[in-house]
Amino acid sequence: MILPFALVLTLCAGYGEAGVVTFEYTAEYTGGASPQGTSPWLRATFSNEGLGSNQVKLTLETPGLVGNEFVTKWLFNVDPAFDPIGLVFSHQGGLAPSNIDPDADKVNPGKFDLGIYFPTANDAPGRFTGGQSSELLIEWFGGGPLGPIGPDSPPPLTLLPESFLFAAAGNRDLLTGAHVQGIAVPPGSGWVTGGPETPVPEPATLVLIGSGLLGLAVRRRRSRP
Repeated sequence: MILPFALVLTLCAGYGEAGVVTFEYTAEYTGGASPQGTSPWLRATFSNEGLGSNQVKLTLETPGLVGNEFVTKWLFNVDPAFDPIGLVFSHQGGLAPSNIDPDADKVNPGKFDLGIYFPTANDAPGRFTGGQSSELLIEWFGGGPLGPIGPDSPPPLTLLPESFLFAAAGNRDLLTGAHVQGIAVPPGSGWVTGGPETPVPEPATLVLIGSGLLGLAVRRRRSRP
């Protein structure tokens, strides 16, 4: 699983500074119960369209939860170039998280970097049930070179949707996970995950790819006897 995700991250780096990455949560990986609605049960979308180079919008949605099902924890791994503790979150719309922990790794070492939490009690206000959403703005205020910029200075880091496409070896083999409770089938809760839909290359990238393929076709044609 890890090698394809690493390849995805490498490819995404060439797509430019605007894009959208969407996670569709369609698989239960631990806990014993899957949500009873139609998958994707959950959706998480990272986008920086129309935002600054240090900003990404995260939209969390629950399109496939039914009945009394609700999500309490939303976890992500982050590109190691970005220390999660340096990320700043602000609520933009929909349900507000009860807590955001940019150091979730201290609770579950080697699993997830970032934790976004919603109320856990069945009767708690703000419970994240089916058909709801939460919008967060994520900002990065570090990573640029310190002092005068010279030819050997590292380039400033740009927070991209692809910055959340990272999974390392060992236990950290998932990009994201979410805990769904209130499932009618015992034991009543489960952890779900899913892979990302990566950004579509920008037009300039498509032109380069097309030109390369055309060049290969012409070369093969000329090399025929």
